[in-house]
Amino acid sequence: KISRDEISDKIIGLLDNPESMGSIQDGLSMMEGLMDYMDTAKPGDDAGLCRAINKMLDKGAAASASVSGATGDAVTPQWRATHELLDREAARLGVSFAAQ
Repeated sequence: KISRDEISDKIIGLLDNPESMGSIQDGLSMMEGLMDYMDTAKPGDDAGLCRAINKMLDKGAAASASVSGATGDAVTPQWRATHELLDREAARLGVSFAAQ
């Protein structure tokens, strides 16, 4: 009822959604602290490396934390937006994701 290209274009269009883009940026920002550390790292600074990795993991956990009301794998804003888009398109096309 809808081509792969059409649905892909709609999903990619979600990047214009500020909530989705913010979530993506949050995920990418988790690398910043580690990269800052790597720029100034001294050989043998194992404790510093562990601190930098721990900060990166904390940022990653915060970026992928479940959003209120999310179900299944729709745990981040961009996935929630994708699920909502797919549900709207299914309703518009008169189809269901339910197993037959």
